[in-house]
Amino acid sequence: MADFLTDTRHYFSKAIQRIDLKEPDKAIISYHLSRNGISDNIVYLNIALAYCLKEDFHKAVKNYSISLAIKPNSTVALNGAGFCLFNLGKYEEAILKFKKAAEVNPKYIQGRLNWGLVLYCMKEEAEAKKIIEQAIADSVLSQSLLKKTDIVERYEFQLSLAEARLAKAENEERKMLLEEQICGYRWILEFAPRRMEEFEELYYDQDLYL
Repeated sequence: MADFLTDTRHYFSKAIQRIDLKEPDKAIISYHLSRNGISDNIVYLNIALAYCLKEDFHKAVKNYSISLAIKPNSTVALNGAGFCLFNLGKYEEAILKFKKAAEVNPKYIQGRLNWGLVLYCMKEEAEAKKIIEQAIADSVLSQSLLKKTDIVERYEFQLSLAEARLAKAENEERKMLLEEQICGYRWILEFAPRRMEEFEELYYDQDLYL
């Protein structure tokens, strides 16, 4: 039994290394080999991540769904599934995942920012601003670890991926979806960091007088 557990943990460790080396196909195999020795929830969560790296969002959503069937309140899986659905243009379904993540853990700010991003892409800018501003306010008040630089790095990375996909896209419908999402990324990169800076400045100014 000890040898079996050692083998499965070895495969899981190798899978993580292969993700770091941007080898998602090999990572998926290693994750499957690690099953039964590692929690299935974690295995399927990481398989989903590997499919995200391959930009196979349909299979990623499928594995996030399996993970959520085991652990329904996983904010990481809910956010991951939501973001894959967003990439597939399934905005309404994506919002349901982000809303559930916010209900499960209101302090999970990243999911709420993604929720605002999707709303913006749905042409609901006023509601998008409201969701993002409330998330930023909660983040500042709770002194969470999320920083302005984190927001910039995450969405600049996603913007670069979307631009690369657009350059290779052939289907007109896909091009329109990517152009819409690129506008969304540019908007959130302009809006969210600026508002976080303003909220932090106001918070710390008030703190001086307490």
